[in-house]
Amino acid sequence: MPQVTRTLAQIPLFRSLDQQQLQRVESSCAWRRVAGKEWVLDHDAEGTDVFFVLHGHLRVVISVGSRETILRDLQAGEYFGELAALDLKPRTGGIVAVTDSMLARMPAAAFRRAIHEHPDVCDQVLAVLVGQIRMLANRANETSGLSMKHRLWAELLRLARPAQGASGLLVVSDRR
Repeated sequence: MPQVTRTLAQIPLFRSLDQQQLQRVESSCAWRRVAGKEWVLDHDAEGTDVFFVLHGHLRVVISVGSRETILRDLQAGEYFGELAALDLKPRTGGIVAVTDSMLARMPAAAFRRAIHEHPDVCDQVLAVLVGQIRMLANRANETSGLSMKHRLWAELLRLARPAQGASGLLVVSDRR
């Protein structure tokens, strides 16, 4: 893994903080390297810390019985654990590193303090939470109203990205 600067400056959530405010927020963090394929958190794990992805690629996974379902992927600049930090309940999904990664781990109290002290941070967290609610509502509508074939098409369209150098062409790939 390349040398990663241990700072939250590259995390968009903290874009509005000046250097002094950023250092105060960073002072509560612990920094952790994670190897690819290593589990960061187990589903239903105790703990309320929030994690910020400084480098790497992680995946949110839920397990029902022996079946695992990928909920979403996380890239540098993103964060996870905000639900547990806000409601102090067990984790809703497991997190596994897809590639070697560097994380900043922040206690829930420090995360909540950042939300209360910085309105832009609060607004961004609220926007993420609203986005998650809307996404779940859309998925529920798809599950109840679309056939399996049409649900598959909807998922493929969500995963599709414009192909490089090919106007109007979309590509679905797990390579980032």
